[in-house]
Amino acid sequence: MHLVTAWASENGLTLGQVACAEKSNEITVIPELLLLLNLKGSTVTIDAMGCQTKIVADIRDQKGHDVLAVKDNQPTLYADLHPVYEDAMNSDFVDVKHDTHLTRETAHGRTTERTYEVLDIPRDHPQRKKWRDLRTLVIATSCGIKDEKETWETRLFISDLGPRAKPLGQAIRKHWGIENGLHWVLDVTFREDAARQQDRHGSANLAAVRRPVVSLLRQETTLKRGAQCKRMVCALDANYLLKVLATAKTMRKPWAWMFTNTRVPVRALFENLEDGATVDEFVEWFPGVTRERVEAVLEFAAASLELQASA
Repeated sequence: MHLVTAWASENGLTLGQVACAEKSNEITVIPELLLLLNLKGSTVTIDAMGCQTKIVADIRDQKGHDVLAVKDNQPTLYADLHPVYEDAMNSDFVDVKHDTHLTRETAHGRTTERTYEVLDIPRDHPQRKKWRDLRTLVIATSCGIKDEKETWETRLFISDLGPRAKPLGQAIRKHWGIENGLHWVLDVTFREDAARQQDRHGSANLAAVRRPVVSLLRQETTLKRGAQCKRMVCALDANYLLKVLATAKTMRKPWAWMFTNTRVPVRALFENLEDGATVDEFVEWFPGVTRERVEAVLEFAAASLELQASA
């Protein structure tokens, strides 16, 4: 049985799941899953399977934002986007909003350099009529170096968000957090892939229990061990089990504060301001956030700094 899961990368939480019907696929299930969620102000990332005009419309109907991978399952879109970047590059990006973000990571003997280039798709581009609120093209290029051998990969993404490379690059990178944060734990700790439940309802129910358990184990940080060890301690120590369950009631940390009636974290404002963005640009990129709310946050931050300075 195949499950489609909604994952909150900022908080490491499973928000919902829907099982694919027999002889069906993710394309038919994703709209059902989106209806279970409050997407206002959130950025939804989906791989190429979910790059569908209806799915984009469903996200925008809920006032959410989208970052979708583009591959040859959408051959016309894929072919039409390539000239956009080539033409902009040949004109040296004259009159084209353009931004670049670079990252470098080293782990397990492998160094990976990633480049995110974003640019405005021309208003008269034919694909803007087909894809609701389509605005930005993202070209993500990665170079992996291990044992002096290089591996290159280039991927395309589309989004309704403005052409800001850093936040778009972060959204793309965090999209794969579900692999390490959920799927790997379910496979290694819970051995979900080896499970052999025959009944579809039983499999779905067990999966629904495992996913919040993964989130609870992650949120409990007093025991510096992996999820498998924490599960064993829960089985042996009722007090620790209660401590793990109590994390579900933990108050939201200040860094996780959101703008009212949105899923936009307050820290996104300060990150964008540090990158040189203006308040007007931030409000434009996150339509669910009003200028009054931004000014209130900035006034609160300034007052807090003054109190700290006088203490």
